[in-house]
Amino acid sequence: MSVMKDLQISYIKSEINIPAWYEFVLKPELLKDHLESTNPEPSGPLLIKIFYDQINRTINKEVKGGLPLDNERNRTLKSLALQAAALMNWKIKLFESDLPLTSRHQLLTEFMKACKTCLPSNNILVTLQNLHDHALASLILYCRFAALTVIKATFQTKNSSKLICSLPQAFPHQAVATQTDKDILSVKEQVASVVQCLENVLLTKRSLYLPGAQTIAENLLCQTKDSPSDILVAYEEVHAQVRFDLGSIHFTHEYYNDAYEMFKKVKELQRSLPSPSSGFCDFDDNQLNGYILACESIVGRINGGPIASICSPEIASRKNLHQIVEEHINYSNDCKTSCRIILDCIEMNLYKKELSGSYVDMVDEALQSRGLDAEDMFNVKWLCALSRTVNNIQQPVHIWCDYMEKSKLDGIFELVKRLKGKLKFADKKKVENYLWSLFNNLIGDDDLHEYMIEHPVFIESVSKNKLLALQLKYSKRNKSMDVDEMTASEAPTTNESPGAKFVAVTRKILSTLDPQEIERTLKQARKLDPNGLILVSPYWRLSCCYELVFKSVKDLFFKDLLHICFAKIIHCTSDMDFENAKILLDHLKDRFHSSTANVQVCNCIKHETLKIELMEILKDDRINFAMDSSYHQIRIKLSQTIADCRGLLKTIHTEAQIMRLAPDLAELCVSLLINLEEFQFLKSGQIRSSKNHSARLVSTLANLHVALQLKDQNMDQHVRPFWNGLTTIFICNRPPQLARSRKIQSEATGRGMPPVSEISRNGFLKLIRLIKNPRVLQTIVSALVHLLRLCCSDDVHLPNATHLDTLWPAQLDADMKCSGIGVAYVLRETLSHCLQLNPGDKSWLKVQGDLNFAAGNPNTALKCYLLIGAYSTNFFTQIPNLKFYEDESIIERMIKCCEQLKCFTQAAVLCQFLKEADYGLAFKVLQENRKRSDAAEFHYSQHVWDVQILEHAIYFHKESGEVGKKKAAISAIARPELNHSNNPQVMERVQKLRATHFFQAMARQYLLS
Repeated sequence: MSVMKDLQISYIKSEINIPAWYEFVLKPELLKDHLESTNPEPSGPLLIKIFYDQINRTINKEVKGGLPLDNERNRTLKSLALQAAALMNWKIKLFESDLPLTSRHQLLTEFMKACKTCLPSNNILVTLQNLHDHALASLILYCRFAALTVIKATFQTKNSSKLICSLPQAFPHQAVATQTDKDILSVKEQVASVVQCLENVLLTKRSLYLPGAQTIAENLLCQTKDSPSDILVAYEEVHAQVRFDLGSIHFTHEYYNDAYEMFKKVKELQRSLPSPSSGFCDFDDNQLNGYILACESIVGRINGGPIASICSPEIASRKNLHQIVEEHINYSNDCKTSCRIILDCIEMNLYKKELSGSYVDMVDEALQSRGLDAEDMFNVKWLCALSRTVNNIQQPVHIWCDYMEKSKLDGIFELVKRLKGKLKFADKKKVENYLWSLFNNLIGDDDLHEYMIEHPVFIESVSKNKLLALQLKYSKRNKSMDVDEMTASEAPTTNESPGAKFVAVTRKILSTLDPQEIERTLKQARKLDPNGLILVSPYWRLSCCYELVFKSVKDLFFKDLLHICFAKIIHCTSDMDFENAKILLDHLKDRFHSSTANVQVCNCIKHETLKIELMEILKDDRINFAMDSSYHQIRIKLSQTIADCRGLLKTIHTEAQIMRLAPDLAELCVSLLINLEEFQFLKSGQIRSSKNHSARLVSTLANLHVALQLKDQNMDQHVRPFWNGLTTIFICNRPPQLARSRKIQSEATGRGMPPVSEISRNGFLKLIRLIKNPRVLQTIVSALVHLLRLCCSDDVHLPNATHLDTLWPAQLDADMKCSGIGVAYVLRETLSHCLQLNPGDKSWLKVQGDLNFAAGNPNTALKCYLLIGAYSTNFFTQIPNLKFYEDESIIERMIKCCEQLKCFTQAAVLCQFLKEADYGLAFKVLQENRKRSDAAEFHYSQHVWDVQILEHAIYFHKESGEVGKKKAAISAIARPELNHSNNPQVMERVQKLRATHFFQAMARQYLLS
């Protein structure tokens, strides 16, 4: 078919003044006039793309690979594309910016074909020497394009917004790469040949003639050298550009020495380039200088020292502070000079702000480890400290630990004076904080504070009000008041007032935990104030239980010693510092052991020792109360502690005994025993009749567990005592006067009202937090869940506890009203404690999720439900089947949570996981997703496998006019893996894969946010 007939078939009317592609075929001279005009439309690169688009429209289906037809029309279009490239002087940089990669690859490949050449595989140099200029030019241009493509392929690029489902080993035909990816892969496979070819080009010192448009139009490629349209390129230009491309690819592949040598030669060749130039060299001078500076830095670091820059002084001076520091930080030669340069960079950074605070800290550590002399070490330390202050970074504690002298202070003041003038106003205010911190943390001679106050730099930097206050405090006549550094062994001078001496002694006692030092200093305090330290100091006030015991001590010194030591013991135990608490108790044991008159004090010390032992045991996470097999070993190891707990609980029969008991000691004792399942002892009459209310409640709980173990037929008589004790904690309709009067309480009980609980809700929670036995906690949680349902009618259930749920009463007593809010709060705190012990317990996570769902917290509830599946499937990486949630109500709750969170498409996806897909609910929530953009397209393509849901989505989006979502749903339903004709095993695999992706996406959204 002729060209004219072919053009008539593909004729498309062009716009006014914008020539169409076929016009250049009909009028060959039009191409040159068009491209030489100002701002041609379409431009040269766009014309090349149009020509190749027209070529690629005619695919020969009979040829493998689908190559374009080789006819007169396509040959003419290929010639026009090469002519357009020639009219643009074969500018690779221009092609790079305006021409797609596939069109560039096709253009330069066709150029080599037109020259009847290709990449040589052997005898490259001989081959290149024998080539015609046009063929050599086509090879060089193709190799340059290949080098740039490989370099750019290493850059990080933003992922495409189009999401493609990938099913490895299931549907290999789906992994069809785009033409661009194919071209990049093809070029990468040729990179070794490309580099060899370019290196051999450098061995041929010959100028080149690039073919002109007229040469191509007349089909004279590789046939003439004297065409007037050909472009002469001097060999210096060829070598400079080729060396730059080789240096770039070497740098990309981390051959920095080779790259540096290439760039050095380019710099030398730049001086000998002809003028005027042909324009073949299209690299940017700034890019070349950047490569050179980077290579100098890296090569210098590898070789162990900085290298002289080949750039001009102006270019070399453009190095940023980070580059300069990196060049000198690891060099061992001339450490002092390198250190000075780095310090200058840190000084400049105070006002340039180029280096981050963490990087300055790293430089500080590196310099401190280099073995600098004392002067350099000092300068590094305090300059970096000033840098942290300016950058609002907290100073490390060790910065203030060195002994300071006046000469060192002068060095710091000189540094501040030199740099303060260069800082911004806001940073100058921070210098005041720097000096203020230095002043408050001074360690050195006594007169250092006065020296700082009188220094001109300090006076200039600190505000007047602060300076006046410091001058008053540290004046010579008030110097005797500063007794912070006074030790107990130092005898007070006669010039100090008794009040100052007493303050110094008090501070000394407060700052030490050594019992011997406490006793020595206390004796000194007794000499200053014989009336007793406790009477004048509020620091050592104790609770009434200790005050009652210490009343029996007549000696004021021993009373003070007991008060101080017990106050410190209580402070240590609150900080979990059990070792120091035991040291203080051992000292008190030795001190009071020989005294027979202080039996109450000895008992108090004994009880406090037991309390610390119990706190250590119950706070120790290594002790596992969940395994029956470990109880025997724990009982043997803690036999003495268990015996002490039993002995103590047997003696609590009067109010006076309780008043003298250490706080929480009884609760600690019963908690340890119930954790070890000492049910028989706890249910005994001695514990049930105890005056401690926590012990009585635990006794009823132990009695219930014994009945559960024995499977007692009459469970109600064992359940009722614990249930009554639990419900009275939350009762909200009791008269307030009943709480303190036993007489009125007994009368109320006779009238049928429930007994008044003596345990507060906070006390009950404190007791629960001491229990670590999961079976006991399961019983408490079951009772609280049941009580909550009776109070609030919330749909909260405890899975795997049906044997417990049937125990509790079906309703509350008629005259009892419990606080649902209080029950929910205690249950929530109890579950938090349970999940700290075992974060993956499904039943506890289920209750916590139901509780949050009932409270209107769908986000938190959904997290709990997701955690159930995450723990059972190794965070959704090992999903056995679609029904891995054993309790279908969890999926139903998750759907409701997604609806409340306006994530309607997620709710529709979850409908697939029900035993019977709920299409009605799925269709309903899909109709709601127009109200919120919830990544519907993503879920359609990645997570929905039910074709009926996708069909409804297509229909609904079509009716709603939502074109984008309709197209996404159509694209999703058209995927081969969703075909009903697929093998059932394939369908199952697709469903499991999509379920895995969906729940992992949910976990990223809700669990990691």
